Amino acid sequence: MKKTFFLFLVLFSAFQWAQGQNTNMTNFGTSFEPKNVIEVSQLPAMLASQTEVNDLTLQGTIIKTCKKKGCWMTIQMGNNQELMVKFKDYGFFVPLDDDGKKTIIHGVAKMEVVSVEKLRHLAEDAGKSKEEIEKITQSETKYTFIADGVWIENSTAFLSTSLFLCS
Repeated sequence: MKKTFFLFLVLFSAFQWAQGQNTNMTNFGTSFEPKNVIEVSQLPAMLASQTEVNDLTLQGTIIKTCKKKGCWMTIQMGNNQELMVKFKDYGFFVPLDDDGKKTIIHGVAKMEVVSVEKLRHLAEDAGKSKEEIEKITQSETKYTFIADGVWIENSTAFLSTSLFLCS
């Protein structure tokens, strides 16, 4: 019994050590080491002179996750702006209840025109009312991010598994 407990303790410690600075964070998608992390509030300045930034690691606070399947999330950028984060090739999902948690994301940032149809679909996923959805009548230019990996603080990882795909 003592040997089993000791073995468990050693393995748990090794796992925690391997996680490094992310011991209170859960990874979704591709695992990456958070290096050269930039605050998401700096993204508008980065995209002022270019339309896309590759191999970018940002950190911020999740505003909202897709309440249907966890196939997207928004991150607060400041100045009443938010970053729309989708997951590369719908290869992974995040838990539905991680609103307000800190996150670190890795991938590609862009400025993108989002159609009325897509805006309405996202509003539906977010649980907005039919009246709120019908008020969406114009496309919008938005900051978007395609993440290949995500770290979320104190996330409930078991909720991220989903067999569904968002369209």
